[in-house]
Amino acid sequence: MAVAMKMSPLPNNSHEKEEQQHALEFSYMYGYPLLEYAKYVACYPKASTNTLYHDRRLSTSDDLKVIRPNVDTLYSTIFIDVSSHDLEVTVPSIPDRYWVFPFYDPYAKPHAIQARFLPIANLGDSSRYGNNIANIGSLQGHKPGKYLFRLASKDFGFFSGPPPEEAGHHCNYLGYINFPTAYGMGLIRIASTPATEDQKIVNVYQDQIHVTPVKRLDLQPVAPALDLSLLITPAYRVSGENSAAHVVLALTAAFAAHNQSAVIQDRPWIADLLAKSGIEQGISGKTDLSQIHEYAEAQAVKLARSPNGRREYGNGWSELFPGCKGNFNSFYQARYAVGKKGYLALTKDQALYPSLAAPLIIGANEAVLLRFSRRPALVPSGFWSLTAYNSEQYLVPNRINRYCLGDRDDMRFADGSSLADHTKDGEFHILLQPADLPPPWGWLNNWLPAPAGGGKLSITMRWYGAMEEMMSGSYECPKIEHISAITGSPVSRM
Repeated sequence: MAVAMKMSPLPNNSHEKEEQQHALEFSYMYGYPLLEYAKYVACYPKASTNTLYHDRRLSTSDDLKVIRPNVDTLYSTIFIDVSSHDLEVTVPSIPDRYWVFPFYDPYAKPHAIQARFLPIANLGDSSRYGNNIANIGSLQGHKPGKYLFRLASKDFGFFSGPPPEEAGHHCNYLGYINFPTAYGMGLIRIASTPATEDQKIVNVYQDQIHVTPVKRLDLQPVAPALDLSLLITPAYRVSGENSAAHVVLALTAAFAAHNQSAVIQDRPWIADLLAKSGIEQGISGKTDLSQIHEYAEAQAVKLARSPNGRREYGNGWSELFPGCKGNFNSFYQARYAVGKKGYLALTKDQALYPSLAAPLIIGANEAVLLRFSRRPALVPSGFWSLTAYNSEQYLVPNRINRYCLGDRDDMRFADGSSLADHTKDGEFHILLQPADLPPPWGWLNNWLPAPAGGGKLSITMRWYGAMEEMMSGSYECPKIEHISAITGSPVSRM
């Protein structure tokens, strides 16, 4: 993790230059998630590893720590270092809501750069190798108690029961996680409503979570201890004198040796390309980095346009890279693309994220009506929400402090009855209308404020615990209708 780096010699012929340029393009795409990792660390300037940091309230428009935050769960963050010891994770009893403990390698987001990558046709295949390495959560029926988190050389993911080869040493664990990298991150999510009382209940659950270092059988450290303070030094910060490309390559050089791909068969050729790139010795100021961002973007677009690159949900709703989101396998271009817009995404067994391909544009006196034919189909402990973001991808400021709507809000069906009555189902609407143009009282419960004065916004649905019909196309996503703003007395409640 040294900051100072020597400069690599310039290639002395055209073939070497072409080969290094190719390697640099891959290195940038492969390592880009580390830039987001460093940005996340910068939000906790005095953080230490293996320590829990709890968000005590839901995100609001004042929170600019991450783009496109959810307003459904309270987060607890931990920067993981298992270079010299294992971790014991204590999960408390959380009986009345959705919860998940997801664990990510440092590359928690990401290309078809060459034939060594998985073919595009296999994008929909499932694999336990990826970046959201493992989850402990309510949807899988996991129980409160102690779990072991350990560095491993193979068989990555979550397994029930104590590790068989350590039965006498770690015999009291409900399960264990085999992790592929020395460093990583956890972003625990516990569902909460906007009510202050409910958030306080979640705060109690947060205080009952514990992460404790424990000795492992192999006492030899496998990597230097992770020094988070290095990630907020100028060498790893984008500035006028330090481009994003240079920062990404510097981070990749610092992290790659001890944080290899979770896909074991990829490791040799990745190491070869990283070596050819010259980043370990440092990148000369004369090295042309102008094209590597464009290359990464082009590869991501190419994959998105492939037959399995996007799942269409109907009525303009879709999701990129549905087969590998959150768990990217060898699709480093997908990891790159998702990481830019949704760092630390969950795997599809936890959540789906339908969105519109393009932003919505709302005039100052206009609105958008989302027509739902019925409730989303979810497992009993699941829930759904729809969140609006402004042109900068942050939550929309508004006087009623409402940033999302979903099945835990007091919305109304089209006939005026409450969605809280789970004995019925049917059509309901969500009204996106400028925050400075509130609708009549009959629409207030179903109003999700858009930017004041109108403008550009994007919306994302989140389906936690989606049933199969949500992915098969049998559920109809809401229709989008552009209308004049609703300001007069409504003809009916909805």
